[in-house]
Amino acid sequence: MEEFRKTFKEKNPNNKSVAVVTREDKWKSLTEEEKAPYIAKAAKLKADYTKTMAAYNKGQSGGGGGSRAVAADEEEEEEEEEEGEESD
Repeated sequence: MEEFRKTFKEKNPNNKSVAVVTREDKWKSLTEEEKAPYIAKAAKLKADYTKTMAAYNKGQSGGGGGSRAVAADEEEEEEEEEEGEESD
């Protein structure tokens, strides 16, 4: 899609409207092979988002501490690991 935008800007240097670019509707004209990298990237980002939201929601259900509770748990784990390394 970036290539499309670049070529569109080269062909239409005076156009400042984003709406005109979107009206070109390049996505509909792409083949499934051309769409595949974008679909894969979207799936990866969605998986990352789902994982992050699950961790966030887990922290929220822990008594209202939210992300601070998750951060505190992570800090405690790091401190425990450091203490374990020092005792070796």
